Amino acid sequence: MIDSHREEGAGFPRSGGAPGPPAAGRVRPRRRARARGPGGGPRARRLAATLAGLALSTACGSSPAAPAIDLSSSTLRFYATQGGADPPSETFSVSNAGGGTLAFPNATVRYGSGSGWLVATSSGTSAPYAVTVQPSIGGLAAGSYEATVSVACPGATHSPESVPVTLTVAGPALLGVDGNTIGLWHMNEGAGVTVHDSSGNGYDLLLGGAAAASAQDPSWDTACGVRATCLAFDGSQSQYVSGSFSALVPYPTNAVSVELLFASSDPTGVLFGTGFIDTAVQWSGYELFFAVGDGANWSSCPLDPDTSAALSDGSWHYLATTFDGAESTIYADGQAVGSCSASPTLAAFADVFVGGRPGETFVTGLMSEVRLSSVARSAAEISSFYEALAAGGF
Repeated sequence: MIDSHREEGAGFPRSGGAPGPPAAGRVRPRRRARARGPGGGPRARRLAATLAGLALSTACGSSPAAPAIDLSSSTLRFYATQGGADPPSETFSVSNAGGGTLAFPNATVRYGSGSGWLVATSSGTSAPYAVTVQPSIGGLAAGSYEATVSVACPGATHSPESVPVTLTVAGPALLGVDGNTIGLWHMNEGAGVTVHDSSGNGYDLLLGGAAAASAQDPSWDTACGVRATCLAFDGSQSQYVSGSFSALVPYPTNAVSVELLFASSDPTGVLFGTGFIDTAVQWSGYELFFAVGDGANWSSCPLDPDTSAALSDGSWHYLATTFDGAESTIYADGQAVGSCSASPTLAAFADVFVGGRPGETFVTGLMSEVRLSSVARSAAEISSFYEALAAGGF
């Protein structure tokens, strides 16, 4: 008979489930060591994964960030008149947009046109630093000049950073400033939306009457005779230049002069105006007229059609209009061509319009050199101004 009982021994569990001791005379075999791959055991692999995660976290930015250059200006523009003073300097800041400490900036100039006309100087002991940019127009001909100010900081990201610089040098000013000048607008900037008042009174004007660009902005042109730039007006687009001021501007002696240079073959539009029923130099029905008012009523002085037509031949002309409290006079190219009796008390004004006026008509042509004065310029003055202009080939 065969005994079906299996002997309990090594490798077989007892009925209770716990391994029993080896049977007499037997030796329990040793377990073979498991072969381990290059990563080691689970504990080693977990440790390696943790260290790898820490390394990845460090690479992704948990370590201190490097300093980074941040400039406060993206471009700089300067304007000057040939033979005049250097334009004022401009300053921009160099800030740290990253971590750590931003080193002192090194500012250098690279020229796109001309050379030696720009200096950039860094200053400060810590960020934000300052870079001051100063143009010098000595010896420069009328025209536009370009350069780049490059700013580098050792150890910084975004280094170097650059600021483009444009310098516009206009031709010699044709009309000047004296104690009777209310506003003088050369219109020789060549770029931007601001027409600067060179009288020192701060009556700057804006293209289209606003800082935002629009179809009502006249364009900068270079077909301007001896001037490097002037403004080109398109009457079909209702283009004009204007400025509004916080305080009323009076006429202390109840007198006024308006002088301007223009070239047009279309006798339409408001060449110049101030206030509401105050002063206006305007084309109307193929006639040019000069009007002065007291805020309620106009006193108008028209030119005859033939003389008006001679001024709309597309050539440059110097037009001057004066009012002395009793008479209005119109001068064309240095000569008196019309006069009328007038006696209003001039209204003070708070705005100026050149080339057109919303709700009225607009000029098509070129304009430059507008001067508004608080006196009636004499016939001798106006004649001498024209002779100087003609000698320069305006």
